[in-house]
Amino acid sequence: MGESACCRVSDLGNRDVDEVRTVFLQEEREFGKQPRYRIGIWRVLAQAAKTPEERKRWTDRIRAVYDDPACTDRLHAIETLAKLGIPVDVHRDWIAGIQADRVDAFSVYKLWNAAYHIDIGPNMVRDTCLSLLRQLNEQGKLEFVPTLSYVLRYLKPFTQRDWAQLPKLDQILEMPVAMRANLLATAWMTAPFTGDQQVSSIKNQLLSMDDGPAGLQQLLHGLAERGEMDDRETLYRLYNQVRDGNKATYDADIHATAAYAVLKMIRRLEKD
Repeated sequence: MGESACCRVSDLGNRDVDEVRTVFLQEEREFGKQPRYRIGIWRVLAQAAKTPEERKRWTDRIRAVYDDPACTDRLHAIETLAKLGIPVDVHRDWIAGIQADRVDAFSVYKLWNAAYHIDIGPNMVRDTCLSLLRQLNEQGKLEFVPTLSYVLRYLKPFTQRDWAQLPKLDQILEMPVAMRANLLATAWMTAPFTGDQQVSSIKNQLLSMDDGPAGLQQLLHGLAERGEMDDRETLYRLYNQVRDGNKATYDADIHATAAYAVLKMIRRLEKD
């Protein structure tokens, strides 16, 4: 996607939503059959939809991928259905049977999705995720710690007790870059209070990691969920950095994440 395909995002408002929608409608025409990336495209279009019917048209496509065992991007579909709050069938007994030594990414995302199921809800899912995170951290089995961390940020509100179960800042800073960025974003996004020095330190550490893909991706997630009015220019600057498909460093997933972050921030701040 070249420079001519994109308009510059500058001011907060509906015009930005229309610009993102226009860009991703074109992306859908070009890449709507490309596994993985198509899920990101449909997610953005669902978020930018002008009517409930239009939104359902895009979410139905995501659900169809999840329902088809032959699709190679079912993992991305169940993650996105959870992100959009659209539940699939799941049972409490299945959640109770999840074991830390057998957890995988698909089961974590399906667990997240269960938070939106009328018979389960976020409290049971949050407690289960925190328990799994603690067990894996204690056992030194860190492969799925980032996935659990990522899911937990969407299971708000956290109590002070919940938040205290996350790894501490000094522990996080000793971790590899990708895991560090992930946990910093989660700690920022789930903090049950604002203006606290510890939370400010966490945010500033994440803001300093925008020069690499791992840090940038997590920073975009953090800005989408927790960024304030004075963070707008930072988000717009990052969006304009990642939207040019002619750059050698262009990453379609990061572009989709940045577009989603713009939409999320716009709508969240408009409600305040």
